[in-house]
Amino acid sequence: AVLLPVVDTTQSVSKTHAAFEVDDSGLWVHDLNSTNGVWVVHGEDVTEAAPGRRVRVPEGSSVELGDYVLQARRG
Repeated sequence: AVLLPVVDTTQSVSKTHAAFEVDDSGLWVHDLNSTNGVWVVHGEDVTEAAPGRRVRVPEGSSVELGDYVLQARRG
């Protein structure tokens, strides 16, 4: 695991907000008991990543962490 620091002037992201995982079936996100939650948005579908439950992140989706939005795409 690698920790990635985020400059968060609005303090919307917890110190250990989420973990991302890649396996043979794709990209996954885990909420690490964050204060402001983690959501995966894919078109009209919005899925909350409840703590202790991993959520698949389809290519083209966005992941919302506090005030930040990350785009999932193959590099």
